[in-house]
Amino acid sequence: MSLTKVTNPMMETIEQDLALKANLASPALTGTPTAPTATAGTNTTQIATTEFVQSAVSGAAGSGSNPYIKYIQTGSYSYTTGGNHVILYNSPVTTDSGISYDTATGRITYASTGVYLITSAVVFTAPAVANANVFFGIYENGNTFHYHQFPKSTTGEPISCRITFPVNVTSTSTHHQVFIAHTLGSTVTGTLTSTGVVNFLVVTKI
Repeated sequence: MSLTKVTNPMMETIEQDLALKANLASPALTGTPTAPTATAGTNTTQIATTEFVQSAVSGAAGSGSNPYIKYIQTGSYSYTTGGNHVILYNSPVTTDSGISYDTATGRITYASTGVYLITSAVVFTAPAVANANVFFGIYENGNTFHYHQFPKSTTGEPISCRITFPVNVTSTSTHHQVFIAHTLGSTVTGTLTSTGVVNFLVVTKI
């Protein structure tokens, strides 16, 4: 007696469909699989779609980008000082509404409180004066706040000065200025030069 295999078309279709399904453990997906996009700020083991990632990256760039300005001093100009001289950087490179710089007064002002980093550099020449120590620093609201002492020039050679100071701005009425000074009772005339160098001011919120 011979037996005849009985097939069930519906079962065959189900088996074929099941063969196309991904395994529950370590599935190897092909094509362009999709998933629900999690709400912003989700921090779970839920799958992160490309839409979620792009939104998170854009949000981080927008909210985490701190105010930043950069000014340079173009051309050379002379200064005369018996005490301190505020450095004026006359050409904006990068501006930001969060930080303002007045090229006429050298004042740095802030739209919000927080910690800021002020970096400045100049190259200047002065007459050969014995015992003329040089100070390069920052005023806060018109008062000496931070400064560095640099080697004195007794032969009139150019002096390069660079400072970096963090400042804690607790009020938006606070302002800072970069200054240079000689420790002399008499006035000294010098020149800030931009020939072959860049005198710059950079301020950023950290």
